[in-house]
Amino acid sequence: MENVYLKIISEVVKGEVVVLGTLIKTKGSTPQVPGASAIFNSEGLKFGTMGGGILEAEAQKLAQKSIQSKIDIYKEFSLNAGINDKTGAICGGSAFFLLDANPGESLDTFKQVKNSLEKNTAGVLVSEIRNHKNKVSIKRFWFNTEEKVLCDFYEEFGLGCDEFSLILKEKKPALVEKPGNVIFAEPVFPAPELIIVGAGHIGQALSKLGSFIGFNVTVIDNRPELATKERFPDANKIFISEISNCFEEIKISGNSYIVIVTQGHREDSEALKCCIKSDAAYIGMIGSKRKIALVREKFIKEVICTESEFDRIYAPVGIDINSKTVEEIAVSITAQIIQSRNQKQGNEIWCMILAAGESKRMKQQKLLLPFRGKTIIESVVKKAVASKSDRVLVVTGSDEDRIIPLIEQENVQTASNKNYQDGMFSSVLCGINVLPDAAAVVVMLGDQPMVQTDVINSLIKDFKRAGNGIIIPTYKGKRGHPILIDLKFRKKIINLSGNTGLRELLVKYPEEIKEVEVGTEEILNDIDTPEDYKKETKNN
Repeated sequence: MENVYLKIISEVVKGEVVVLGTLIKTKGSTPQVPGASAIFNSEGLKFGTMGGGILEAEAQKLAQKSIQSKIDIYKEFSLNAGINDKTGAICGGSAFFLLDANPGESLDTFKQVKNSLEKNTAGVLVSEIRNHKNKVSIKRFWFNTEEKVLCDFYEEFGLGCDEFSLILKEKKPALVEKPGNVIFAEPVFPAPELIIVGAGHIGQALSKLGSFIGFNVTVIDNRPELATKERFPDANKIFISEISNCFEEIKISGNSYIVIVTQGHREDSEALKCCIKSDAAYIGMIGSKRKIALVREKFIKEVICTESEFDRIYAPVGIDINSKTVEEIAVSITAQIIQSRNQKQGNEIWCMILAAGESKRMKQQKLLLPFRGKTIIESVVKKAVASKSDRVLVVTGSDEDRIIPLIEQENVQTASNKNYQDGMFSSVLCGINVLPDAAAVVVMLGDQPMVQTDVINSLIKDFKRAGNGIIIPTYKGKRGHPILIDLKFRKKIINLSGNTGLRELLVKYPEEIKEVEVGTEEILNDIDTPEDYKKETKNN
């Protein structure tokens, strides 16, 4: 399904009279969330949804009024009708609609959104809604993630750089309300890409379903009689060539979902060989369990991939729903893709910051020392929050009454280590014990404010791609911090000796370790002494 902002461009360019509706704010129980958008014309709903039912019916009424008057509307609608009310809803909440009667005035901004999405770049769309003497006006601004925009410009809207990062990270809009002025900032992301290798009947059905659930669809096949626009009207791109040639033309990212359903074993294997080491979020291949086992054996024997790299493949592809028909097989694959895309709990990657130490060598609490306009601990926390990790846990102990107030405004959780005097490993155990079900944890030192977010992201990227259990950054062959650990080792960590700590884990499982060269010696240093602090503040 096309993005609503791309759709509004085509409507405006064609000269259509339309209203762009957006759900800005909700209270209580409602059938949709802020950010839901739809396009209305004089006949009613044309594209998108505001939630269906009476909520959407009310939006359509307001849209008709907006079209006729050419006036923007910002209004609250209550869903608090009685249970016997034949026309009302009983959700018990309320929703604030924005109806933009003049979307053409934001055309340049919408084109900026389009340009960013075409470059596979996300961003934040800010709508400034002014209500002066009951007259609503709208101005829109676009900030993409590749632009270096001054924080002061963000803060004009009442949102700092950190808030903008959080909007993108959590994929949730933010709202700032002031007298006569509302700022609505929503994240906009490129559509995920479904790459279908194979233009047969299953590929056809997948293309329809993929487009329906919001994917950009790419079809690959070497048979020109099958890979046609007539057979794949929902496909955004069709490549007709040998499979290896097609993959050379396609940029695979963490937003790519690949399904291999070709006409034969040789083509399936060729396609898998082209993408198995990619950053794709999902790779699925059709075939019997015996076929998959043979392919796995061949790939590992010929060093095409490692065991862990192959085992991340969904093969045989699809959720087991006892599928019989082509359409049912396509539904099972689509359901598995949705599950993979939406599955968060259990697949989360946490950052765990160790911030419980007494700073004996510094002779004062080093985490409270200034560093580039903030304290050391604030600097470390902000880098973790800005990373591609899903959540952040800070383990506190010594001086936590002074540390926690500095970071409590951040989107972090804290855990108090009552045994902090027993050393750093006691903080590791404290954190490991309170972490929920998750995929992995990046163990960070609270006294490394110089380590950049890119280092954390490199570890996470490698973990997702290769699947090794322990990812360690290196600089010119020397290992440093932070390190990423698969939480399949949770019980083993809990049973480690406090004398050797995590070093024992590294010694026991060398085959699980993957070293990642990060190109910065900052991973080798921390701040323990006044001399360390002087050196790092001078360098930074």
